[in-house]
Amino acid sequence: MKVLIFAKGNAYEKEIAFALQENNIDYTFVTTYPKYFLKKHFINIQNIKSFFILEILKRLLIKLYKFTNFNFLKNDKIDMYINTITDGIFSTCINKDYDLLIVYQSNHWLKSISKAKKLNVKTLYLLAISSSSFKKKTLADECKKLGLNEHYTQDAFVTDQKTEDVIKISDFVGYTSSYQLETFKNSNFNTQNFYYLPQPTNTSVYPIIHKKDHDEKFIVLFVGNDFVRKGAKYLIDAFNNLSLKNAELWMLGIDLQKYASILKLNNKNIKFFGSVKDLDIIDYYKKSSVLCLPSFEEGFPIVIPRAMTFGLPIITTHYGSDFIQNYINGFLVDPGNTNQLEQNIKYLYDNPLELQKMSKNSSNTHNKFFTPKIYVQRLITSIFND
Repeated sequence: MKVLIFAKGNAYEKEIAFALQENNIDYTFVTTYPKYFLKKHFINIQNIKSFFILEILKRLLIKLYKFTNFNFLKNDKIDMYINTITDGIFSTCINKDYDLLIVYQSNHWLKSISKAKKLNVKTLYLLAISSSSFKKKTLADECKKLGLNEHYTQDAFVTDQKTEDVIKISDFVGYTSSYQLETFKNSNFNTQNFYYLPQPTNTSVYPIIHKKDHDEKFIVLFVGNDFVRKGAKYLIDAFNNLSLKNAELWMLGIDLQKYASILKLNNKNIKFFGSVKDLDIIDYYKKSSVLCLPSFEEGFPIVIPRAMTFGLPIITTHYGSDFIQNYINGFLVDPGNTNQLEQNIKYLYDNPLELQKMSKNSSNTHNKFFTPKIYVQRLITSIFND
């Protein structure tokens, strides 16, 4: 079996490449990131084909927009331009030698999927988000509720709709959570070719089982780049309401402090770190007590299995229902429910022995579901029926 992986930007395709590599499967990893970056993730350079000029072009256009403020250079429009260019260039790498093309919902990949099908190369489209209709309504309602309508842009959903058109012509579609699948079923998708493929972790990058000492500071960790979509407002409110001693909330992600300031949220004992690189986040996982991600809309964020490798109990919403069990390895809460967040954070704060037990269970959960070996077994069974 020979696999071709397309990766635009820094998503979790590199974990898939690592999983294939660990299981001795022949692959080529085509990316917009430079080889030296991926070498840090233990991916063999000889398997990488890099078009990093596309990443440079995207960043230059974003900087140009900041200086000119031209409407046609807005971030969402830049993404649309780069998506089309990337799809065209990457499609030249497809040939009959490959058995499978894997692409991720960071792009629509129309040209690539079409070419692969003509050459009888099987195509696997990996879902990143919920259905566009569910996402659009959920985020529109929440932005209106918070008075952040400028955060809600129609251009992003145009891109989502394009990707869904391509999903319909893909041979196989990989989903990452049962709730994500339901949003597509409820949007009248034919899901007969949908297969359960939750993303793996890179066990060379995240190999540590973290055991929490009782006398350390209690740290609640949030990792996410969308203030509204990830439910950040309600976590900040919950943490502020608790007023815990020797405790902090660490917020990692783009523009989180910006929107917290717009909403005039109390930032007492809250630290905003902005965007943090993948490998640098490891230090935050090591020092934290619990990961809290109360999202309104997701697929299944890779930060959850990564946090599990460090033994962090997980507090999240219905997107984690396949893996998270109350009082076992974390808690499930309803989106936007501040009271539930308060209760569960307080429980872990007040019960260090239970925190330690749930920490061990979280690590065990990772080892049962998210290792490279398990991912490749699922992949082969789903696509090749072996």
